[in-house]
Amino acid sequence: MSAIWPLLSTVKDRTPESEAIYVVTETSFTLYYPNTHMVEKLKPIQEYEIKDGIWYRMARPENNPGRETIWTPVYQDEAGKGLMTSAVTPIYGEHGDFLGVAGIDITLDRMIEDILGNHSPGHDPSTGMFSFIVDHQGRIIAFSGEQSAALGLPPRPPDIGYGDLLGQNRLDSQYEAVRDIAEAIASKKRTIHRLELDHDPMLLSSRVIPSTGWHLCIVTPESFILSSVRQTREAIEAAVDNMNLRFREMIFISLLICVMCIVIFLSKQVIIPMNRLIQGAGRVRDGDLSVRLEPGGRDEMGQLTWMFNTMVGELEKSQARYKDIFQYAVEGIFQSTPDNRLLSANPAMARIFGFDSPGQMVAQVTDIESLYLYPEQRRKFIRMVKEKRAVSGFEVKCFKKDGSVIWTSLSARAVLDPQGELLYILGSGEDITERKKADTAVKQASELAREASQAKSRFLATMSHEIRTPVNAIMGMTDLTLSTALNQEQRKYLKVVHHSSEHLLSLIDDILDISAIEAKKVEIEHQPFDPDRLITEVVDMFSNAAARKDIHLSHTVKGLPKGLKGDPARLRQILANLVGNAVKFTQDGSVVITAEPAPNDQERTISGTVPIRFSVRDTGIGIPEGRADTIFQEFTQLESSLSRTYGGTGLGLAICKKLVDLMGGTIWVARAEPCGSIFYFSICLEPARKEDIPVSVPFQSRQRNDGSQTAPKDGIYLKSRRILVAEDFQINQDVIRPVLEKQGIKVTMVSNGQKAVQAVRENQYDLILMDIEMPVMDDLEATRKIRKMDNPQKSSIPIAALTAHALKGDKERFLAAGMDEYITKPVQTGRLIQTISQLLSTGTDDEFQGLTEPKYFDPDRALSLVDHDDELLLITCRSILTHLPVYLEELDRTVKQKSHKETARLAHSIKSAAKSMGADKLAAMAFELEQAGDRQNEKETARLLDGFKPAALDMLAQVSSFTDKRVPLNI
Repeated sequence: MSAIWPLLSTVKDRTPESEAIYVVTETSFTLYYPNTHMVEKLKPIQEYEIKDGIWYRMARPENNPGRETIWTPVYQDEAGKGLMTSAVTPIYGEHGDFLGVAGIDITLDRMIEDILGNHSPGHDPSTGMFSFIVDHQGRIIAFSGEQSAALGLPPRPPDIGYGDLLGQNRLDSQYEAVRDIAEAIASKKRTIHRLELDHDPMLLSSRVIPSTGWHLCIVTPESFILSSVRQTREAIEAAVDNMNLRFREMIFISLLICVMCIVIFLSKQVIIPMNRLIQGAGRVRDGDLSVRLEPGGRDEMGQLTWMFNTMVGELEKSQARYKDIFQYAVEGIFQSTPDNRLLSANPAMARIFGFDSPGQMVAQVTDIESLYLYPEQRRKFIRMVKEKRAVSGFEVKCFKKDGSVIWTSLSARAVLDPQGELLYILGSGEDITERKKADTAVKQASELAREASQAKSRFLATMSHEIRTPVNAIMGMTDLTLSTALNQEQRKYLKVVHHSSEHLLSLIDDILDISAIEAKKVEIEHQPFDPDRLITEVVDMFSNAAARKDIHLSHTVKGLPKGLKGDPARLRQILANLVGNAVKFTQDGSVVITAEPAPNDQERTISGTVPIRFSVRDTGIGIPEGRADTIFQEFTQLESSLSRTYGGTGLGLAICKKLVDLMGGTIWVARAEPCGSIFYFSICLEPARKEDIPVSVPFQSRQRNDGSQTAPKDGIYLKSRRILVAEDFQINQDVIRPVLEKQGIKVTMVSNGQKAVQAVRENQYDLILMDIEMPVMDDLEATRKIRKMDNPQKSSIPIAALTAHALKGDKERFLAAGMDEYITKPVQTGRLIQTISQLLSTGTDDEFQGLTEPKYFDPDRALSLVDHDDELLLITCRSILTHLPVYLEELDRTVKQKSHKETARLAHSIKSAAKSMGADKLAAMAFELEQAGDRQNEKETARLLDGFKPAALDMLAQVSSFTDKRVPLNI
């Protein structure tokens, strides 16, 4: 503040109108030049606060939001200085906070003398002209005393003291004309009024003084105005300009004082603390984190100083933590340059490379490339850091200090200079030698596991082949023997052999299935199929077994599309397992298969698919409590004692669960009321167009009317066909030859693939049956050689594989080699004849048209259903001929009498009898009639009966013809 005092004195000396110049702050600090002592004389100090002055209050922010220079009302100076006014300018800090005021006290006597005196342009006694000044409140603040009477005003009071305002006002005039123009004079516009003062016409001209807002009024006799208007105007403008100049000078001086005060204030409050901050930041930049600045006040600079100290403290802590991490990190940390100089390393890095300390490592490693087993790897590492800016997991072999080799994994990032060039590399490394050893061990174990899996597959394939081959011989010879004349005891023993062989084959299939699923070699297909037809086929598979136990086996398909896309073979396998178990564990009652849309609240609908829930409900022994979660495990059975009532391997439900899981579904079991169990499984399948569903026509063998020849499906005769059989196992030859020869086929046998190729070159054959595993040359090689023959007739011979290989991929492998069909051992007679007929059917349909085909009764199928017991078949046929006509009469009667329950019962009995005879078509018609009776649909029952009776009579005629001729039955 010492610099302000000379400034105040200079301003005072250069402004003759000023009486005092002062600066007052919010803290009541006051500089008052030149008469500071006068402040104390104004009023007793205990009663007067300098900030309570009207000039200070008028300049405060709440009264002066525009931060303008404020002029106080005119007052009488007590010290004898005459009329005075004060100009006050507020002072604000850098951040807008109010600091105080700077003011100047100005006496008006000299200006009034200049403006209103005898020598002023506005005062000329010779012309009767005089002047006065009015403030914006209407008070007369400058007025010649001798002219008071002219305006009708009382004389000026002689006792006006300091700070007291003049009491004269235009409204106090005794002249009504003066009082009337009071409001017009106060207007901001320049105005001229005519009035009569003491009968003298006068012109009163008023003009606003811009700096103060006061009005300068000049009263001129009208006669004088009329003669010298120009002179009057110039006098007014000169007076106003003079006052404006004076006031502008005073305003400039006030602003200069304010600027100086602000500069001094900022120097103390901002510039000096800012220099300290800059110096402190420089020390921090140089690495000195112990620097702290003295705390300031609570203003912005004080807060900035506090934040600087806090930041430096946190930086010091962070550097301490980094040092701890660097020193005690488990991973090695290093800094290196692109020219292979090692800048720094932590203790972990030194330990990895076998050095005693980081200092020793930095000192001894002069070229980092010397640590790399392959130095080009270091160059590759630097190149990657430059290109990618960061590298992670760069694995490389390095030398330790003792020369041993280790595996290391390096990660690094590039530290760049301002020009973007690589300055140095900051990275980390770890010893991964043990991990590499573990990875090698894992790879070796994985390779061993893969080899073990392949060995398992080869073992399963070999075991399948080796077991199926003798089983094929056993079942084939048993079938052949059962077709001969046997007594009851011999037939009984052979049936046991046949059933045991079938059970062994089923066990092999289950084991192969579960192994293939576990090895993930089972793929779910997406083929269109008819769900109703598929379930009907499953029902047909178990209809005879259910009929023998007098179990009502039925199915319901509701609310499903006519066609679905999925894996019908695997779906049939699941249903067959569930229905087979239901029939096996049910002694009486019923087994019901249901397929319907899954409830929305239970199944998640996938876009474009149909959620379907299948269920198999039985009235059997049920599932004991606590076993529902375990029955889907492998080799788990309801009975685990040695004296089990029901047989089985315990793999069926496990296979079902795994297949359902592969289809993306779920399977579960629940107890049925009042007895039995319900097995559910749900899957999502895509809908399919009905026209995309392939037509499935089961194979049926036929007899000609004369009984001399056998005609396969579609009227294809096999008699005189030449078939080459390549089979190295003599027993299989002995089984296959009679089966084919009974069909009238000419058979040629060879024992290996080489002989098969030679036989094809030398002879003409219609078809080749070829075993897979044969000595000298296997089937695949033989097939390739045959397909490459120049003779198109020989190279296109149909070839069917006869093999015990039944694993996933076998069929595809055989077909890819050029084979046309695939038959697994043990070979079933029907399957074999059906395959041969299909392969030889091309181009022969027209050759055998017009042959009589039995519509309802198939002797071959009927014989297979009674285990080739021809005597039992004849007994069954005679029973049908005796009882079926009676049932037909009863059925006709119940329909006419509308006895729907009795109609359903009779239709069910006929259905079971028809299935036992292999009359599947008639059984299906009986089933429809049974369902119509259950629904008590009178019209539908009558309609179905009209079609059923002729069909039943046709079957009776065919059975009667068969029993009368007693034709020997083919296998």
